[in-house]
Amino acid sequence: YYFDGKVTDEKIPLALDVGCGNGQATVDLSSFCERVIGIDASANQISYAIPKDNIEYQCHTAEDLSFLQPNSVDLITIATTLHWLDIEIFLEEAKRVLKPRTGVLAIWTYALGTLDNPKADAMYHEFHHVLLFPYWNAKRWLADDYYQSLVPLLPYKSTLCQYTIENRT
Repeated sequence: YYFDGKVTDEKIPLALDVGCGNGQATVDLSSFCERVIGIDASANQISYAIPKDNIEYQCHTAEDLSFLQPNSVDLITIATTLHWLDIEIFLEEAKRVLKPRTGVLAIWTYALGTLDNPKADAMYHEFHHVLLFPYWNAKRWLADDYYQSLVPLLPYKSTLCQYTIENRT
């Protein structure tokens, strides 16, 4: 993995994947970590989680990380889940369990995207923003703006990094 300007083969000792669902991101993460704990509030999701030797799945909410010692986690990942949480409580718990100065909180989501054909893109956006709008939970819309409205809540302002990754096929 890439850390502090260097590529290293050294593995991250402990990662916590919050809202892991069936383990899609957890499995990818496990290649870079000695140990990964994937948590989800849904026991049903955990029952479908992809097993791997260095992954342990547990049913917990993101707002209660009391099963972890303070200052014990090297990396917390949260893939397209932040908007469903009590964000302030989760961030306090994350701050408590992350190792000071070296712990990393990595949050990401996806957005609607665009289509190359302008007419199709307009229809696609209308379908999403007009027709589906009344059926989505209001928290879901936080993901569509790449969590920009949540940035002021995030700790560690001096080390906040934001990246947009564009995937074109």
